[in-house]
Amino acid sequence: MFLRIFFLTLFVIAFVDAKGVVEGGEVPMDKNSKEVKQFVEEIMRKYNNEISDPNYYVSVKVLKATEQMVAGSLIRIKLQIAKSNCKKIEVVTAHPKSCDTLYLTANCIAEDNGSTKEINVEILLQPWMHAGYVYTFV
Repeated sequence: MFLRIFFLTLFVIAFVDAKGVVEGGEVPMDKNSKEVKQFVEEIMRKYNNEISDPNYYVSVKVLKATEQMVAGSLIRIKLQIAKSNCKKIEVVTAHPKSCDTLYLTANCIAEDNGSTKEINVEILLQPWMHAGYVYTFV
């Protein structure tokens, strides 16, 4: 009986990482971390490229952020977003790596009508793959 408990304990310990979470389980991320903020910037760029609305959407709030170890890392982010006072054509036509784009998006603020929506995004990070990451709006 003692040996069964001993080996069961070793088995559980072997699958627990340094944070105390079983591998494959979701772990909360700091919603205000630099890493999450970088993901949110990229999410908003991709989201605005995919939708046909003439207005540029901005992130209002990060509602939830988690990370799960899979074949790589699966980041899940739930965002509250809103239509901004900027037209997409003003933002998208600027060179993506220029200061103009940063200036324009930094000055885009959510419209005052209070209308927001939530989006869920999954980011699969696999640095060894060609693209390295895949963004999926779910």
